Amino acid sequence: MRELCVRITRGKAAALNPSVSWQRVLGIASVLLSSLGSVGIIADKAAANLPGQSGWAFWGSVVLLVFGIVSQVANQLRVAQRAADSESLAVRCGLYETRLENILIDDDPRTCVGGLLVEVNTLFEKEQYNQVLPQITDAMKNAAAQKAGSLTAENQKYWQLKVKMQKGVAKRSATRTAPEAEPPVNPERRQDS
Repeated sequence: MRELCVRITRGKAAALNPSVSWQRVLGIASVLLSSLGSVGIIADKAAANLPGQSGWAFWGSVVLLVFGIVSQVANQLRVAQRAADSESLAVRCGLYETRLENILIDDDPRTCVGGLLVEVNTLFEKEQYNQVLPQITDAMKNAAAQKAGSLTAENQKYWQLKVKMQKGVAKRSATRTAPEAEPPVNPERRQDS
């Protein structure tokens, strides 16, 4: 479960990629400059400015030209696509986290947790998401370990894990039960090894 929490935390951290911030800034600037450009054109025609003048309409058009260049560079670097993939990955990992919380109230969640880990691994293997995955940091590992610990503590009361029989000895796999005593070691075996 800890490994699943690490992967979910890593996927959610994709929303912090720089491309997401750049895309938001470019989107807001595009709206503002488009609005200002429209107002500038209307004001310019109403005042009958000549093209040779260097008033606010001229500087506004220079800013629009520079923004257009920056926007085209961002398109070539696929900033918008990377931002969309990062946000999509973060949202999907948030949904995986919710599913994990719901799974953990089952009597025996081990199989479902394993299946969820396979789903997350499959998602991370897709090229579009693998390119925007952030590197795992110690902070992510610590946050994931805390999340796994708190989820275990909160949901352990629901678990009724089945006892497995192996060679006539019952072994409990639940973490909340006391560990069983080690079987006595045959002295003859000890000498052979």
